[in-house]
Amino acid sequence: MNSSTKIAHCAEAIVYRTSWHNHDVCVKYRIPKRYRVASLDDHLRQARTAQEAKLIARANEAGLNTPFIREIDLTNFIIVMDWISGKPLKDYLLDHLSFEAKQLLFQLGVTMGSLHQLGIIHGDLTSSNCIINTDDLSPWLIDFGLGKFSVSIEDQAVDLLVFKKTLKSTHVMIAEEAWNIFIGEYSHPKKEEILTRINTIEQRVRHSKGLN
Repeated sequence: MNSSTKIAHCAEAIVYRTSWHNHDVCVKYRIPKRYRVASLDDHLRQARTAQEAKLIARANEAGLNTPFIREIDLTNFIIVMDWISGKPLKDYLLDHLSFEAKQLLFQLGVTMGSLHQLGIIHGDLTSSNCIINTDDLSPWLIDFGLGKFSVSIEDQAVDLLVFKKTLKSTHVMIAEEAWNIFIGEYSHPKKEEILTRINTIEQRVRHSKGLN
């Protein structure tokens, strides 16, 4: 690899942008946790690296907008994938929803419906983990580090609820409208069950807070 630029350093990983065999790529390195026994830490990092790569690749193979995986190095806990040029959805969700922002929310709703029908849970759907491609203004999902394979109604409801909470906390002024647009385009054979479960979880949380 050529010279690289650090893009992010979070609790689980360091992300770089670099060139790999003439491809503009993103390199994600899952960092060690010093508080864990080394052998256990290596096992967990290897398993989670493999899991994330499988989730991204499976979605990509199904035609969804996720980065193409170029290489997986389980020995060094690294995933090399295509770099997606663009800005996060967060930058498009301002105090007033533009026509462009509404279209992006439409598309994201469709994408999440398709993702869940594949049995994939993103795990951290925020407006920062959705990149709007510069070329065609389409939403691309990144960072499946907390994702998993599941067809559970509860897991799918929680996955969507993460996005709803993000809207409420980060995009207060347009949260309700943005959520309604997004969830209106979410297509799933068990959509009503999933929406009912979201309401149940929200009520459970409110009740729990009321007891404290």
